[in-house]
Amino acid sequence: MPSRLSGTAVVVGASSGIGAALATALAHEARPVALVARRGDELDKLVAAINHKVGTTRAHAYVQDVTDAATVDGVIER
Repeated sequence: MPSRLSGTAVVVGASSGIGAALATALAHEARPVALVARRGDELDKLVAAINHKVGTTRAHAYVQDVTDAATVDGVIER
């Protein structure tokens, strides 16, 4: 991962597959990560696993449907 990146990474579709892998990789690179997905149960499990593995609270879950623009604005504001 490029070290010039800073700030919080927002990963949508983060509860499984490529989104989950990307969120995990970013957290391991000492990046704060906002994981966004519709499946809250899967998202919560992944956030807990990431934070346990990196030893700090680096990942945060946001259960949202990103097809609704208003909810996306809410995630960004948080």
